[in-house]
Amino acid sequence: MDSAHGIGEGEFFITFVNTEFNHRRMLHSGGLAKDDATPDFRFLSISDGLPFSDADATQPLHIIGDGLPSSDGDATQSLHSLCDSCRTYMVQPFQDLMVKLTKDDDVPPVAHIISDGFMNFVTCPAAEKFGVPLVHLLNLAQNTVETMRSHVVCLPVPVQSHIGAMLKVANILHHEGGLFITFVNTEFNHRRMLHSGGLAKDDATPDFRFLSISDGLPFSDADATQPLNALCDSCRTYMVQPFLDLIENLTEDDDVPPVTHILSDGFMNFIASLAAEKFGLQLVHLFPIPACALMAFKHYGLFVKKWLKLSKGRMEAKELRRIICKGWVASASEKGRPSLMERKRKSGVASSLARPPEWSIPRWLNSVLTKVMKNSPSPMP
Repeated sequence: MDSAHGIGEGEFFITFVNTEFNHRRMLHSGGLAKDDATPDFRFLSISDGLPFSDADATQPLHIIGDGLPSSDGDATQSLHSLCDSCRTYMVQPFQDLMVKLTKDDDVPPVAHIISDGFMNFVTCPAAEKFGVPLVHLLNLAQNTVETMRSHVVCLPVPVQSHIGAMLKVANILHHEGGLFITFVNTEFNHRRMLHSGGLAKDDATPDFRFLSISDGLPFSDADATQPLNALCDSCRTYMVQPFLDLIENLTEDDDVPPVTHILSDGFMNFIASLAAEKFGLQLVHLFPIPACALMAFKHYGLFVKKWLKLSKGRMEAKELRRIICKGWVASASEKGRPSLMERKRKSGVASSLARPPEWSIPRWLNSVLTKVMKNSPSPMP
């Protein structure tokens, strides 16, 4: 109500929708007298699906075990029954009200819906059906809102190019999706980023944090990439437990939202999958490598199989290339037929021109965003 009054002062036409039960209560209390005198601030009502009641009492917040109407005479329904009834019976009445408003020549066309965040199941279908922008209002304390945010823990491969790619995705999830981000580096790379000044901007954001864990290698302050072979062996051996400990510490930290997702580099699955399984978290993989490299890794087993089969004889590079490409095209295209890119390549069209127009959007990034946002907690009762 306070928000509606504030918006009304900005010369907006307001239609305030109550349930019939609460509309009667406001009429009995005289709470509508002042607003009724304002022609551009109207009150309308829709049914909540509950049995009629003229009691001047709030529908109780205690939950009756069987969800049936209370028999104490001072209350109509439990919160459990009210929520069930709203989900079942309020969607259509609200859409019918929207239809009447759009046909009413005495009022301006509906331009926006401001909905309580917990009424999204009613307002979202209406906004989509009538093409009206939807704004959610969460009438909650700040700490309660924080606990409802998705908290994504990002785990990149501890080398520069993979960290950079993961950092770009993390920034998009944070700035565009409003998610709480914990970015996990190794202690070595964390020191490098501090020395380079790369953390100065993000450290100023309280909901984008950088934490570090040990990679198991001896201490080094060198400004260079660590030896790759030693780094891989050490990560497999020593990084699993520190990462599990970090996730456990985050779940016990009351100053941050509970961890909901792990966004892991695809090559760090041996760590992230264990943590996701242990703590019951959603796991999303990011492969920040070219598609050809990903396909090569995918068909490495085929390469080894064919290589061992022909290892007794001499296999020329041309034969090896034919084996790999044959398996690639057969699995990458539907029912073994050549894909669009392969058909275009045969006709002499460059591969960069063979992509469909919609591929201009980074589809791998859209996939990550979709998976993370789809599994975000929904503020619904």
